[in-house]
Amino acid sequence: SFEYITALNNIFVACVNLKKNGTEKYIERATRFYKSIPARKITARINDTYINLLNNQVGFLLKKREGELAFDQCRTIQKTIIRQDYKFSNSIVTIFFTNYTVACMYNGKFREALKHHNTLLRYRSQFDTESALLGLIIYFELGEYDLLLYRVRAFRKQLKKFLPFDIFADTIATALATTQLQNASRSSRSDGFSKLQDTLTTRAIRKDTPLTNSTFDFDAWIDAQIKRPLNKIQGTK
Repeated sequence: SFEYITALNNIFVACVNLKKNGTEKYIERATRFYKSIPARKITARINDTYINLLNNQVGFLLKKREGELAFDQCRTIQKTIIRQDYKFSNSIVTIFFTNYTVACMYNGKFREALKHHNTLLRYRSQFDTESALLGLIIYFELGEYDLLLYRVRAFRKQLKKFLPFDIFADTIATALATTQLQNASRSSRSDGFSKLQDTLTTRAIRKDTPLTNSTFDFDAWIDAQIKRPLNKIQGTK
């Protein structure tokens, strides 16, 4: 059973990489097949293989910035995960909750993003730069600046333990803790993010970060902060 779903997953990924159309049919085939398997015959391996395929689909949608579709698919995946009582490998679950967090962020649902992010952290046994930085952005968007400052300090302390040192992530984290970016004044905040954007364009900062492969577009988020209207800055999330 899992071999068939694995084959469909491999074809889906290959088609995405080759930028071919019609990839949804492989998801549909896998879903029909998965649902046709009697519950007593669904093994952990089958579960992992199927959810891995759906995770790949959500990651693809997020890369295309199709946040609403990604969010809806995350809801569908969550129902499957709950139904199977979270009997999946940690790596599968952490990928899912990372994607779910990002999908919520793209849809402006930062309170819900925080909930899924907290679940993500429960499944992660080690520090992860992407997960931690997403958390900082969520706290920033929610205006939780006191907690953000504490989290930034902890983040930078953890980051220094890893080589090569991720200057890109450290630069964003450090900037989020500054009063200029937290200022309710549109011009002050916009100027602060513009400076951050200029700093991040240097090749040296981009060189050693793994975040370029993230499903969250950090550059687009920073650009949005520069252009964000005043009434959107302190709005309810």
